[in-house]
Amino acid sequence: MMRRLTRREVLGFGLIVSGSAVLAACRQALGQTVPGPTSPSASRPVAGEASAPQSELPPVAEGKAPAILARPGEVTISSNEDFYTVAYRYDTLVVPLDKWQLEIGGAVENPRSYTLNEIRAMPSVTEMRTLECISNPIGGNLIGNAWWKGVSMRHILEQAGVKPSGIELKIESVDGFSTGIPLALAMHPHSLLAYEMNGVPLPADHGFPLRCLWPGRYGMKQPKWVQRLTIVEQPYLGYWEQQGWSNDAFIKVNSQIRMPDRQEISLSGGPVTIAGTAFSGEAGVAKVEVSLDDGKTWQEAALTRGPQPFTPYTWTEWRYEWTPPAEGKYTLAVRATDNESNTQEKRGFSLLGGTYPEGTNGIHSISVQIKRG
Repeated sequence: MMRRLTRREVLGFGLIVSGSAVLAACRQALGQTVPGPTSPSASRPVAGEASAPQSELPPVAEGKAPAILARPGEVTISSNEDFYTVAYRYDTLVVPLDKWQLEIGGAVENPRSYTLNEIRAMPSVTEMRTLECISNPIGGNLIGNAWWKGVSMRHILEQAGVKPSGIELKIESVDGFSTGIPLALAMHPHSLLAYEMNGVPLPADHGFPLRCLWPGRYGMKQPKWVQRLTIVEQPYLGYWEQQGWSNDAFIKVNSQIRMPDRQEISLSGGPVTIAGTAFSGEAGVAKVEVSLDDGKTWQEAALTRGPQPFTPYTWTEWRYEWTPPAEGKYTLAVRATDNESNTQEKRGFSLLGGTYPEGTNGIHSISVQIKRG
């Protein structure tokens, strides 16, 4: 599979829209040895390349969790090695625990720092959560669903004692990436600092030792390799927000067709299964509809939702069984509607897939050829 360009690489090619729009730094993880810096201006750190001490973590190979298949009535969990990854400067950054601490400061009564062991000793939270890149194109694969374990962000902030003057949380990562979120989002009961993914310590390319998980926002707002949290008294714009990408980064309702995964289908094979995933922000997916005639008519699909209370924060899987009436070429399409009545829209051609500056809710469609067996 061809590696997708990072935002920094596109800047190098001079592909600039509205003065500062660039493609998202997302790619599908392929399980290969990942390259080093994704930009000539980024140099790989020399210090801190050693793996985490084994005394800190159980002996689990990073990024090698087996594929996890859905049981009947459950949504699918993406394996760690197949879960998409995001590149700001480095595809993978190995952070040594003997040099890492999580620092909490700014407008707080009790600034302090934590080791990973201290964080792991706190009351833990395990939640299913879907992550999606803001640059996921229509029908794209820059989306994944996993079980995450960590600590409540609210618990951390309550220990720090946030001052009334604080309005936002500034998050800084070891790789230099930073962003800001409203304090209310940081205090959300489903906002987490995660240190495990699908039952194993966070793989290096997914943010070891600690990453953020906020409900209802695209991945650009959920940094990996987190090392510093600062309560600030003024709004803070991170790197990509300064390039014109959405500061809110609310997830738009979207859906993808994953089956059929081939263009030619035999009539003798019985009903054709049309299936895929749908996702939305905190409103959650209300319904998914399938069109067999390029959007002229729509039929409602059967849904499998994530478990409560995580349903709004996970993708919904949908399925429709179709018996083609005759041979010929058909254009299949899917659209989802959320619980606030937002429905996907048909989009024309766009240079950046319609994702800039706030993601896309374009309708995904594919063409299939039905032939007699």
